[in-house]
Amino acid sequence: MAGRAAGRGLGTDHDRGGRRLLGEGLKLLIDRARPIFPDPVSSAPGLSFPSGHALAATLGAGVLVLLARPALRGRPLPAALAWAGAALLALSVSYTRVALGVHWVSDVVGGMLLGVAVLAVSVLAFKPVRRRRSRATARALSP
Repeated sequence: MAGRAAGRGLGTDHDRGGRRLLGEGLKLLIDRARPIFPDPVSSAPGLSFPSGHALAATLGAGVLVLLARPALRGRPLPAALAWAGAALLALSVSYTRVALGVHWVSDVVGGMLLGVAVLAVSVLAFKPVRRRRSRATARALSP
């Protein structure tokens, strides 16, 4: 396992942030090989679980919707459409990984679930910050 980590870019300038670290750490821990087909559409190096593409698409789309939340507050239809678009993006990317034959279905499901979990933890972690900011704003605006 350590030999694989050395050749996979861990700790290099390609390693950008927690998503990469978390995804690569799980890949090393689970150590699942990618699917092998006799005549594959595509191939990819490295380990299979979780899908980094599914994780990145889920996180990226989710973060965009979370950043848009202030503009979507009180507007249920646009908010629902934003979340549906984010889900469609994550599902589309995940589908392509399976269709190309470079991941098992469970790899992309794991990547998407991990992305949703990271988003949920992030929202919960920033909840106290938003509360403090709201109170400070209310105090500043009160006469």
